[in-house]
Amino acid sequence: MVAVVQASRPPEGARPQSTGSSRGHDVTMVEFHGLLPAQPAGFLDQLSESERRDVYALLGTFKEVRGLVGAGRLLHTYLKEGPLAAARGRITFREFIQEKTEILQAIFALRQRINRAAEEVCLILPRVPHFRTEEMSRANAAYVRVS
Repeated sequence: MVAVVQASRPPEGARPQSTGSSRGHDVTMVEFHGLLPAQPAGFLDQLSESERRDVYALLGTFKEVRGLVGAGRLLHTYLKEGPLAAARGRITFREFIQEKTEILQAIFALRQRINRAAEEVCLILPRVPHFRTEEMSRANAAYVRVS
């Protein structure tokens, strides 16, 4: 199954399975039959059903985009394992939060730089939600559509 952010309607022939999400958007799960490279397939295989609802695909064929995918997978692992390492005493929670904040700031700066470069060649960019460093409670979560 592949997570798809709720659009106007699911692809034809797909049996949609609507699920709620903890991230403030509706996700429709559609059945997918095909082949994936081993690395992304292994990553998806390690996720639980509830985690798969919140997976975003980064699509591209350029080597640089594949590098971002690898960095994203490593970031995912860091965000997942960092608090556990802090709980075991390998790092402090303060170090984890500080490093996480610095990484998010660097991602935001990279996004701004890419936006400027894309504007120079007249590309229309998809709307992406602003990075938030604080956690949102489910009650206050605004519904955001991501293209």
